[in-house]
Amino acid sequence: MTLRKFGDQTYAQAVKLAQLYAVAPFVFNGLAVMRRSGILACLDCLKGDETLSSGEVAEGSGMDLFAVKLLLDMAVAADVVIGDDQGRFCLSKTGRLLASDPMTSANFDFAADVCSRGMDHLGEALRTGTPAGLRELAPGAGTIYQALSGLPEPARTSWFAYDHFYSDRSFAEALRCIASRMTPGLIHDVGGNTGRFALAAAGAFPECRIRIIDLPGQCRLAEENARSAGLEGRISTFPWDLLAADGDLPGEADLWWMSQLVECFSQEQLAGILQLIRRSIRPDALLAVSSFFGDRLPNDVAALVVESQSLYFAALANGVSRFHHFADFLPVAEEAGFALDGEPASLGLGSLLVFLKPVPAV
Repeated sequence: MTLRKFGDQTYAQAVKLAQLYAVAPFVFNGLAVMRRSGILACLDCLKGDETLSSGEVAEGSGMDLFAVKLLLDMAVAADVVIGDDQGRFCLSKTGRLLASDPMTSANFDFAADVCSRGMDHLGEALRTGTPAGLRELAPGAGTIYQALSGLPEPARTSWFAYDHFYSDRSFAEALRCIASRMTPGLIHDVGGNTGRFALAAAGAFPECRIRIIDLPGQCRLAEENARSAGLEGRISTFPWDLLAADGDLPGEADLWWMSQLVECFSQEQLAGILQLIRRSIRPDALLAVSSFFGDRLPNDVAALVVESQSLYFAALANGVSRFHHFADFLPVAEEAGFALDGEPASLGLGSLLVFLKPVPAV
Protein backbone atom coordinates (compact mmCIF):
# COMPACT_ATOMS: atom_id res chain seq x y z
CA MET A 1 0.00 0.00 0.00
CA THR A 2 2.76 2.42 0.90
CA LEU A 3 4.67 1.81 -2.33
CA ARG A 4 1.53 2.30 -4.40
CA LYS A 5 0.56 5.47 -2.54
CA PHE A 6 3.90 7.16 -3.06
CA GLY A 7 4.18 5.85 -6.59
CA ASP A 8 0.94 7.68 -7.39
CA GLN A 9 2.33 11.09 -6.42
CA THR A 10 2.65 13.75 -9.03
CA TYR A 11 5.91 15.72 -9.07
CA ALA A 12 4.08 18.80 -7.78
CA GLN A 13 2.67 16.80 -4.86
CA ALA A 14 6.11 15.44 -4.07
CA VAL A 15 7.65 18.92 -4.07
CA LYS A 16 4.93 20.27 -1.77
CA LEU A 17 5.32 17.39 0.68
CA ALA A 18 9.11 17.61 0.67
CA GLN A 19 9.08 21.34 1.36
CA LEU A 20 6.40 20.90 4.02
CA TYR A 21 8.69 18.51 5.87
CA ALA A 22 11.64 20.84 5.35
CA VAL A 23 9.89 23.78 7.03
CA ALA A 24 7.89 21.68 9.52
CA PRO A 25 9.87 22.86 12.59
CA PHE A 26 9.15 26.51 11.74
CA VAL A 27 5.44 25.86 11.22
CA PHE A 28 5.15 23.73 14.35
CA ASN A 29 6.85 26.24 16.61
CA GLY A 30 4.88 29.12 15.12
CA LEU A 31 1.62 27.28 15.74
CA ALA A 32 2.74 26.43 19.28
CA VAL A 33 3.16 30.15 19.98
CA MET A 34 -0.24 30.87 18.44
CA ARG A 35 -1.87 28.25 20.70
CA ARG A 36 -0.13 29.41 23.87
CA SER A 37 -0.56 33.14 23.26
CA GLY A 38 -4.28 32.90 22.59
CA ILE A 39 -4.14 33.90 18.91
CA LEU A 40 -5.83 30.68 17.77
CA ALA A 41 -8.34 30.92 20.62
CA CYS A 42 -9.14 34.51 19.64
CA LEU A 43 -9.90 33.45 16.06
CA ASP A 44 -11.71 30.31 17.23
CA CYS A 45 -14.33 32.48 18.93
CA LEU A 46 -15.52 33.86 15.58
CA LYS A 47 -18.95 32.79 14.36
CA GLY A 48 -20.19 32.35 10.80
CA ASP A 49 -18.56 34.82 8.40
CA GLU A 50 -16.95 36.95 11.13
CA THR A 51 -13.31 38.00 10.65
CA LEU A 52 -10.71 39.98 12.57
CA SER A 53 -7.96 42.34 11.47
CA SER A 54 -4.40 41.74 12.63
CA GLY A 55 -4.82 44.69 14.99
CA GLU A 56 -7.92 43.17 16.53
CA VAL A 57 -6.12 39.83 16.93
CA ALA A 58 -3.24 41.65 18.63
CA GLU A 59 -5.64 43.40 20.98
CA GLY A 60 -7.55 40.23 21.75
CA SER A 61 -4.49 38.12 22.39
CA GLY A 62 -2.28 40.71 24.02
CA MET A 63 0.51 39.99 21.53
CA ASP A 64 2.64 42.63 19.78
CA LEU A 65 1.30 43.63 16.36
CA PHE A 66 4.57 42.69 14.62
CA ALA A 67 4.43 39.22 16.15
CA VAL A 68 0.78 38.78 15.22
CA LYS A 69 1.35 39.78 11.58
CA LEU A 70 4.37 37.49 11.31
CA LEU A 71 2.50 34.50 12.72
CA LEU A 72 -0.68 35.15 10.72
CA ASP A 73 1.27 35.30 7.45
CA MET A 74 2.90 31.97 8.23
CA ALA A 75 -0.43 30.44 9.24
CA VAL A 76 -2.12 31.64 6.03
CA ALA A 77 0.62 30.00 3.96
CA ALA A 78 0.19 26.81 6.01
CA ASP A 79 -3.60 26.72 5.39
CA VAL A 80 -4.30 27.19 9.08
CA VAL A 81 -5.69 30.74 8.75
CA ILE A 82 -7.67 32.28 5.87
CA GLY A 83 -6.88 35.88 4.95
CA ASP A 84 -8.78 38.13 2.56
CA ASP A 85 -7.75 41.14 0.43
CA GLN A 86 -8.81 43.57 3.16
CA GLY A 87 -6.37 42.10 5.67
CA ARG A 88 -8.96 40.28 7.74
CA PHE A 89 -8.62 36.75 9.03
CA CYS A 90 -10.47 33.68 10.23
CA LEU A 91 -9.55 30.05 10.88
CA SER A 92 -9.64 27.34 8.25
CA LYS A 93 -11.04 23.92 9.15
CA THR A 94 -7.48 22.89 10.00
CA GLY A 95 -7.15 25.95 12.20
CA ARG A 96 -10.33 25.04 14.06
CA LEU A 97 -8.92 21.59 14.78
CA LEU A 98 -5.63 23.04 15.98
CA ALA A 99 -7.46 25.51 18.20
CA SER A 100 -9.97 23.29 19.97
CA ASP A 101 -10.15 19.66 18.79
CA PRO A 102 -9.39 17.42 21.81
CA MET A 103 -7.37 14.80 19.91
CA THR A 104 -5.33 17.40 18.03
CA SER A 105 -4.70 19.27 21.29
CA ALA A 106 -3.56 16.11 23.07
CA ASN A 107 -1.16 15.22 20.25
CA PHE A 108 0.09 18.80 19.77
CA ASP A 109 0.75 19.55 23.45
CA PHE A 110 2.43 16.16 23.90
CA ALA A 111 4.76 16.98 21.01
CA ALA A 112 5.40 20.57 22.12
CA ASP A 113 5.69 20.17 25.89
CA VAL A 114 7.06 16.63 26.26
CA CYS A 115 8.93 15.73 23.09
CA SER A 116 10.12 18.86 21.30
CA ARG A 117 13.51 19.42 22.92
CA GLY A 118 14.18 15.76 23.56
CA MET A 119 13.71 14.83 19.91
CA ASP A 120 16.89 16.78 19.15
CA HIS A 121 18.68 13.77 20.66
CA LEU A 122 16.94 11.11 18.53
CA GLY A 123 20.09 10.22 16.60
CA GLU A 124 22.06 9.66 19.80
CA ALA A 125 19.18 7.62 21.24
CA LEU A 126 19.06 5.35 18.21
CA ARG A 127 22.84 4.88 18.21
CA THR A 128 23.07 4.10 21.90
CA GLY A 129 19.74 2.43 22.69
CA THR A 130 19.17 4.93 25.52
CA PRO A 131 16.53 7.66 26.01
CA ALA A 132 19.07 10.39 25.32
CA GLY A 133 16.40 13.08 25.02
CA LEU A 134 15.11 12.43 28.53
CA ARG A 135 17.90 14.59 29.96
CA GLU A 136 15.90 17.59 28.74
CA LEU A 137 13.04 16.71 31.12
CA ALA A 138 14.48 14.53 33.89
CA PRO A 139 18.30 14.48 34.03
CA GLY A 140 19.55 11.26 35.58
CA ALA A 141 16.33 9.26 35.14
CA GLY A 142 16.70 5.86 33.48
CA THR A 143 13.26 5.94 31.82
CA ILE A 144 10.47 8.49 31.64
CA TYR A 145 8.22 6.15 33.64
CA GLN A 146 10.47 6.42 36.68
CA ALA A 147 10.25 10.22 36.43
CA LEU A 148 6.55 10.73 35.60
CA SER A 149 5.37 11.93 38.99
CA GLY A 150 8.14 14.55 39.10
CA LEU A 151 8.17 15.81 35.51
CA PRO A 152 8.34 19.61 35.22
CA GLU A 153 5.30 21.53 34.03
CA PRO A 154 3.85 21.78 31.46
CA ALA A 155 5.38 18.43 30.43
CA ARG A 156 3.73 16.51 33.26
CA THR A 157 0.24 17.80 32.51
CA SER A 158 0.62 17.29 28.75
CA TRP A 159 2.00 13.73 29.19
CA PHE A 160 -0.94 12.64 31.31
CA ALA A 161 -3.44 14.48 29.09
CA TYR A 162 -2.10 12.60 26.07
CA ASP A 163 -2.07 9.26 27.87
CA HIS A 164 -5.56 9.72 29.31
CA PHE A 165 -7.08 10.98 26.07
CA TYR A 166 -6.42 7.69 24.29
CA SER A 167 -6.85 5.31 27.22
CA ASP A 168 -10.06 6.82 28.57
CA ARG A 169 -11.79 6.65 25.19
CA SER A 170 -11.05 2.94 24.84
CA PHE A 171 -12.14 1.80 28.30
CA ALA A 172 -15.92 1.73 27.80
CA GLU A 173 -15.74 -0.48 24.69
CA ALA A 174 -13.02 -2.63 26.26
CA LEU A 175 -15.16 -3.22 29.35
CA ARG A 176 -18.11 -4.16 27.14
CA CYS A 177 -15.89 -6.71 25.39
CA ILE A 178 -14.75 -8.10 28.75
CA ALA A 179 -18.33 -8.28 30.04
CA SER A 180 -19.35 -10.32 26.99
CA ARG A 181 -16.83 -12.97 28.09
CA MET A 182 -16.87 -12.91 31.90
CA THR A 183 -17.78 -11.12 35.09
CA PRO A 184 -14.37 -10.91 36.75
CA GLY A 185 -14.01 -11.06 40.51
CA LEU A 186 -10.42 -9.85 40.46
CA ILE A 187 -8.54 -7.96 37.72
CA HIS A 188 -4.79 -7.48 37.71
CA ASP A 189 -4.13 -4.14 36.01
CA VAL A 190 -0.53 -4.54 34.87
CA GLY A 191 1.05 -1.13 34.36
CA GLY A 192 -2.08 0.51 35.76
CA ASN A 193 -0.43 3.93 36.06
CA THR A 194 -2.68 6.37 37.94
CA GLY A 195 -5.64 3.97 38.13
CA ARG A 196 -7.90 5.29 35.38
CA PHE A 197 -8.82 1.81 34.12
CA ALA A 198 -9.21 0.52 37.67
CA LEU A 199 -11.77 3.24 38.40
CA ALA A 200 -13.65 2.47 35.17
CA ALA A 201 -13.59 -1.28 35.85
CA ALA A 202 -14.86 -0.75 39.39
CA GLY A 203 -17.84 1.10 37.93
CA ALA A 204 -18.52 -1.53 35.29
CA PHE A 205 -18.23 -4.50 37.64
CA PRO A 206 -19.58 -3.48 41.08
CA GLU A 207 -18.40 -6.67 42.81
CA CYS A 208 -14.96 -6.73 41.21
CA ARG A 209 -11.67 -5.96 42.95
CA ILE A 210 -8.78 -4.49 40.95
CA ARG A 211 -5.11 -4.78 41.86
CA ILE A 212 -2.76 -2.35 40.10
CA ILE A 213 0.74 -3.68 39.40
CA ASP A 214 3.17 -0.87 38.62
CA LEU A 215 6.19 1.07 39.80
CA PRO A 216 5.97 2.48 43.36
CA GLY A 217 5.53 6.09 42.19
CA GLN A 218 2.59 5.22 39.97
CA CYS A 219 1.08 3.05 42.71
CA ARG A 220 1.11 6.00 45.11
CA LEU A 221 -0.77 8.14 42.59
CA ALA A 222 -3.26 5.32 41.95
CA GLU A 223 -3.86 4.92 45.70
CA GLU A 224 -4.59 8.64 46.04
CA ASN A 225 -7.08 8.49 43.17
CA ALA A 226 -8.76 5.38 44.61
CA ARG A 227 -9.15 7.09 48.00
CA SER A 228 -10.58 10.21 46.34
CA ALA A 229 -13.19 8.03 44.64
CA GLY A 230 -13.98 6.14 47.87
CA LEU A 231 -12.77 2.88 46.30
CA GLU A 232 -9.72 2.10 48.41
CA GLY A 233 -11.48 -1.06 49.64
CA ARG A 234 -11.75 -2.44 46.10
CA ILE A 235 -8.69 -0.99 44.38
CA SER A 236 -5.31 -2.01 45.77
CA THR A 237 -1.75 -1.82 44.49
CA PHE A 238 1.18 -4.19 44.18
CA PRO A 239 4.39 -2.17 43.65
CA TRP A 240 6.55 -4.06 41.19
CA ASP A 241 9.23 -3.33 38.63
CA LEU A 242 8.30 -5.53 35.69
CA LEU A 243 11.91 -5.52 34.47
CA ALA A 244 13.96 -5.67 37.64
CA ALA A 245 11.97 -7.76 40.10
CA ASP A 246 12.53 -11.50 40.56
CA GLY A 247 9.92 -14.10 41.43
CA ASP A 248 6.30 -14.47 40.45
CA LEU A 249 3.24 -12.25 40.68
CA PRO A 250 0.10 -13.14 42.67
CA GLY A 251 -1.85 -15.48 40.44
CA GLU A 252 -5.48 -15.47 41.55
CA ALA A 253 -6.84 -12.91 39.04
CA ASP A 254 -9.59 -13.84 36.58
CA LEU A 255 -8.38 -11.26 34.08
CA TRP A 256 -4.98 -9.69 33.51
CA TRP A 257 -5.22 -6.31 31.80
CA MET A 258 -2.49 -4.39 29.94
CA SER A 259 -3.45 -1.04 28.43
CA GLN A 260 -0.96 1.05 26.45
CA LEU A 261 1.84 -0.95 28.05
CA VAL A 262 3.40 -3.18 25.38
CA GLU A 263 4.76 -0.12 23.56
CA CYS A 264 6.70 0.80 26.71
CA PHE A 265 9.06 -2.15 26.25
CA SER A 266 11.31 -3.68 23.63
CA GLN A 267 10.33 -7.03 22.17
CA GLU A 268 12.92 -8.74 24.38
CA GLN A 269 11.61 -7.00 27.51
CA LEU A 270 8.03 -7.71 26.50
CA ALA A 271 8.88 -11.39 26.12
CA GLY A 272 10.12 -11.47 29.71
CA ILE A 273 7.01 -9.70 31.02
CA LEU A 274 4.68 -12.06 29.15
CA GLN A 275 6.64 -15.03 30.47
CA LEU A 276 6.29 -13.62 34.00
CA ILE A 277 2.52 -13.35 33.56
CA ARG A 278 2.35 -16.81 32.01
CA ARG A 279 4.08 -18.29 35.08
CA SER A 280 1.58 -16.56 37.35
CA ILE A 281 -1.74 -16.70 35.47
CA ARG A 282 -4.42 -19.28 36.25
CA PRO A 283 -5.10 -21.81 33.44
CA ASP A 284 -8.68 -20.52 33.06
CA ALA A 285 -7.86 -16.79 33.20
CA LEU A 286 -7.36 -14.43 30.27
CA LEU A 287 -4.83 -11.74 29.41
CA ALA A 288 -6.29 -8.70 27.62
CA VAL A 289 -3.91 -6.37 25.77
CA SER A 290 -4.97 -2.96 24.48
CA SER A 291 -2.55 -1.08 22.22
CA PHE A 292 -2.00 0.67 18.91
CA PHE A 293 -0.39 -1.71 16.42
CA GLY A 294 1.22 0.02 13.45
CA ASP A 295 0.12 -2.64 10.94
CA ARG A 296 -3.51 -2.75 12.16
CA LEU A 297 -4.51 0.90 11.85
CA PRO A 298 -7.66 2.01 10.03
CA ASN A 299 -6.24 4.72 7.75
CA ASP A 300 -3.13 6.62 6.63
CA VAL A 301 -3.68 9.45 9.11
CA ALA A 302 -3.69 7.05 12.06
CA ALA A 303 -0.61 5.36 10.65
CA LEU A 304 1.23 8.68 10.35
CA VAL A 305 0.43 9.62 13.95
CA VAL A 306 1.29 6.24 15.47
CA GLU A 307 4.45 5.56 13.48
CA SER A 308 5.71 9.12 14.08
CA GLN A 309 5.00 9.01 17.80
CA SER A 310 6.92 5.74 17.98
CA LEU A 311 10.05 7.89 17.80
CA TYR A 312 9.18 9.32 21.23
CA PHE A 313 9.71 5.92 22.85
CA ALA A 314 13.19 5.68 21.39
CA ALA A 315 14.22 9.28 22.04
CA LEU A 316 12.69 9.95 25.48
CA ALA A 317 10.78 7.05 27.03
CA ASN A 318 13.34 4.27 27.28
CA GLY A 319 15.48 4.13 24.14
CA VAL A 320 14.40 0.67 23.02
CA SER A 321 10.65 0.50 22.36
CA ARG A 322 7.98 1.64 19.93
CA PHE A 323 4.36 1.06 18.94
CA HIS A 324 4.83 -2.55 17.88
CA HIS A 325 3.31 -4.20 14.83
CA PHE A 326 0.83 -6.98 15.52
CA ALA A 327 2.80 -9.28 13.21
CA ASP A 328 5.77 -8.84 15.57
CA PHE A 329 3.82 -8.93 18.83
CA LEU A 330 1.87 -12.14 18.30
CA PRO A 331 4.91 -14.45 17.89
CA VAL A 332 6.37 -13.01 21.11
CA ALA A 333 3.12 -13.76 22.94
CA GLU A 334 2.97 -17.25 21.47
CA GLU A 335 6.57 -17.96 22.43
CA ALA A 336 5.73 -16.88 25.99
CA GLY A 337 2.96 -19.48 26.14
CA PHE A 338 -0.17 -17.64 25.02
CA ALA A 339 -2.57 -18.09 22.11
CA LEU A 340 -5.15 -15.76 20.58
CA ASP A 341 -8.62 -16.17 22.06
CA GLY A 342 -10.84 -14.87 19.28
CA GLU A 343 -10.30 -12.07 16.79
CA PRO A 344 -8.90 -8.74 18.02
CA ALA A 345 -11.57 -6.08 18.60
CA SER A 346 -11.44 -2.41 17.59
CA LEU A 347 -11.74 0.07 20.46
CA GLY A 348 -11.88 3.15 18.23
CA LEU A 349 -9.22 5.69 17.18
CA GLY A 350 -7.11 2.78 15.94
CA SER A 351 -6.76 1.03 19.31
CA LEU A 352 -6.99 -2.78 19.26
CA LEU A 353 -8.02 -5.18 22.04
CA VAL A 354 -6.41 -8.62 21.98
CA PHE A 355 -7.48 -11.49 24.24
CA LEU A 356 -4.86 -14.12 24.96
CA LYS A 357 -5.30 -17.43 26.78
CA PRO A 358 -2.50 -19.44 28.41
CA VAL A 359 -1.53 -22.55 26.48
CA PRO A 360 -1.07 -25.68 28.62
CA ALA A 361 2.57 -26.68 28.96
CA VAL A 362 3.45 -29.75 26.90
